Amino acid sequence: MTPAVLLVGLALVAVGGLAWISTPLLRDTARRVRPRRQPFSDEVQRSLDLMTDLDLERLRGAISDAEHAELTAESRRQAALELGAHERRRARAKAQVEQLLADRPRIPERAAPSLPPASARRPLVWLLTGATLVVGIVAVVLVVTLGAREGIGEQTAVGSVGVPAVSAVAASPTDADTLVAAHPSGLQVSRDGGATWQPADFPRATRSVAATRTGFVAITDDGAFRGDSSAATWTEGSTTLDVAHLASGRESGRLVAIDAAGTLQVSDDDGATRRPLAAVAPPNVTGIAVVEQPVLQIVVSTSTEGVLAAGFDGRWRSANGFVNGALPTVNVRSLHYEPNSGDQYVSPTGQEFRGAVYVATNAGVFKSVDGMQSWNRLTLAADIAVVTGSAAAPRELYAITRDGTVFRSRDLGASWG
Repeated sequence: MTPAVLLVGLALVAVGGLAWISTPLLRDTARRVRPRRQPFSDEVQRSLDLMTDLDLERLRGAISDAEHAELTAESRRQAALELGAHERRRARAKAQVEQLLADRPRIPERAAPSLPPASARRPLVWLLTGATLVVGIVAVVLVVTLGAREGIGEQTAVGSVGVPAVSAVAASPTDADTLVAAHPSGLQVSRDGGATWQPADFPRATRSVAATRTGFVAITDDGAFRGDSSAATWTEGSTTLDVAHLASGRESGRLVAIDAAGTLQVSDDDGATRRPLAAVAPPNVTGIAVVEQPVLQIVVSTSTEGVLAAGFDGRWRSANGFVNGALPTVNVRSLHYEPNSGDQYVSPTGQEFRGAVYVATNAGVFKSVDGMQSWNRLTLAADIAVVTGSAAAPRELYAITRDGTVFRSRDLGASWG
């Protein structure tokens, strides 16, 4: 709900409330100021009509001025007599009422509430009713607004990497609090769940980092380096591995890499040997993940085509979802597959998909639990650069923004802090 929509809604509520309040007030005021006519008795009215007829007769010449004066005087006298009799009758009636009131049984007196006349209470009732209506509607609008904001989710940063341009992040397979972030100048390490970070003893430009079943693999301009699960010790590996992106299968331990030429390579022995795959990486790849069931798939994120998936046969397909479940952006910067999230989906054809795929985008973090047929936005509203999780805590996620701010979720993305 945008601020503009809220302002328009509140304006309509205010106008409707004012109309609700003012209409009965204006109607009642008009009714109160309408004059009431006190009718004459029949005898007085006949005397008045007669004097009007005498004026007309004199103007036509039917009677003389003397006759007109005599008859008019008589009519006035009759009217005066009738009015006097009317006043006497009213005085007698009033005296009779007073006598009846004086003769009635006495009732003990008690203080009576002082109430304004009904004509004065009516506007007050309408005023209170209208005011209550306006307050109620405004309260509903506020509740909906606050509810929508809560729907965005609690998102409190837990820390900052301290460097910009984080290209990849990985969590230790044995300790969910240990994180390693790659950036153009080297590696940053956190051992308290992203709250604080220190530079690793690793003074090399780093392209990517991935978690394996036993620790970490960092890809640099000088080749691959292996780190233990605590990210404290790093040893140089193959110097001929010219890799841009790297991922490890959580269950099989299979490493899949994309080299600088766009060739996909796979290793079944933790990188000691590798072989090329038939698939050629699409352009503008930003991240890679290995999804091992229901069939082995290589999933990549791209900055121009969103999410793409392929088997070892090399045929890529779009994995951006469809219609209402489609990703709202094709600028996907990172992805993470968690096979043990507890999610399970069975397609209409009986095919099962276990786990969840998460992607980091400029529109936040999205999750798919049905084999990337549809995506749901998680509650983190930020421009996310990378997302990851740990085998040691499958329900936990980490997301890092482009400026290095770190968010942590312990409930599969329902809240962040």
